[in-house]
Amino acid sequence: MDARNSTLENLLPLFELSPVTVLFGGWDSTRSKNQLRIPSVLTGEMYGVLADQSDDDPAIHRAGARIDPVGASVSVAKKADREKIVGDSIDLSENTKNKFIGSGKGSIIGLGAIPPSADKGALDGVSVRGIVSSRVLSFTMLRTFHFGKGVEGDAAIRALIAAALLRAMAGYDENPVVRANCALTETGKPSVVLNKRYGEKEEFEPLTAESTEKLLEEAYTQAREKAGIVWNGQEFLVQGNPAVFDNASAEE
Repeated sequence: MDARNSTLENLLPLFELSPVTVLFGGWDSTRSKNQLRIPSVLTGEMYGVLADQSDDDPAIHRAGARIDPVGASVSVAKKADREKIVGDSIDLSENTKNKFIGSGKGSIIGLGAIPPSADKGALDGVSVRGIVSSRVLSFTMLRTFHFGKGVEGDAAIRALIAAALLRAMAGYDENPVVRANCALTETGKPSVVLNKRYGEKEEFEPLTAESTEKLLEEAYTQAREKAGIVWNGQEFLVQGNPAVFDNASAEE
């Protein structure tokens, strides 16, 4: 509960439970109020120039679906089971609770599969003659994160987050796989630019896994000494609600 009640003024409980959520951003969208929104410190985009621009619609459209490991269909017949599931859930809005209790459809609370359907608005594949891939690590955004460890402690945790994200960026640069049937031919080395204040910039050598791994080790040592951060791994066991499993089916 401490992790779920974290705020940007003190993200430490969530950072200790799930560092990745703080690193890459997250949104607790299921609760009715006090929803925590953690902005993404690392953002990226990839865009391409079409090889043939004469076609009005050169794209292959995506067929999207959702797979639920519990069951393709979750429909709760008994009202008692519906009320138990709602009672065991945390921070569902009253509107969502009432809809689910009234119908028993699992999709209302995010349960069950979604069958494939063609989405004309989503692009799944195009032919391009050039691709540009970029990532931006925002130190300005990172400075809005606080952890209740004082000036030095908070700065050490921010440095650890930045180092972990730089290591992730270097890992991609060393093996830039996009997806199946998308083979890229690089035209040059990655460029690394630090945007400073007042329009000043500084260029650096491309990131490598070796250099960023060393930086991450140093950042972790500093965060452990100044903020008590310990990464030894953990097991987080989630016990599923029996009422959900009892009402799940593999049938569509």
